[in-house]
Amino acid sequence: MIRNMQEQKNQQIGNVKADYYRNSVKMGREYEKDGGYWDSNAEMAARALAKKQELIQI
Repeated sequence: MIRNMQEQKNQQIGNVKADYYRNSVKMGREYEKDGGYWDSNAEMAARALAKKQELIQI
């Protein structure tokens, strides 16, 4: 348990690229002409909020 806490302590917060971000970048490459929409902070936040609201209603 202590070792697990030490491992968590060594992680860098904010520097981990999650699958959510990677998939947004991939969508941008495959479906965009001008780039930047799918992986923009505003669009990712809007999709995350929409998903959260969807899960709350279920």
